[in-house]
Amino acid sequence: MSIDLVYFSFWIIIDPISVLYSLVFKSQEKPLNSFRVTLVLSSSRPRLDQVLLEKLREQDENIELKNISRTEFKELFKKKKIRIKKQIALPSSSLAQGTTEVDILGFGTAT
Repeated sequence: MSIDLVYFSFWIIIDPISVLYSLVFKSQEKPLNSFRVTLVLSSSRPRLDQVLLEKLREQDENIELKNISRTEFKELFKKKKIRIKKQIALPSSSLAQGTTEVDILGFGTAT
């Protein structure tokens, strides 16, 4: 009985740590046919759409996204093509300080 209890207690302590590690330190797998933008912020920002559009205009890897109009950019949100950690992102989502990986579906290269 005591061995089972020790094992169970050990699992309770270790499992949340491994889950936290995977959430914090492991990069999420990039969806197929998507373009990934990594946002590194020194302070929190109130809206995702403003930060993301600024970052897209700065990058040179995807010319179509670099030159996207505001109307086309808004459509990406309406069509649910912008994701953070595989979840649908809203334009009004706030961003915390640190690193956030944003995937834009339909703009990647097929591999």
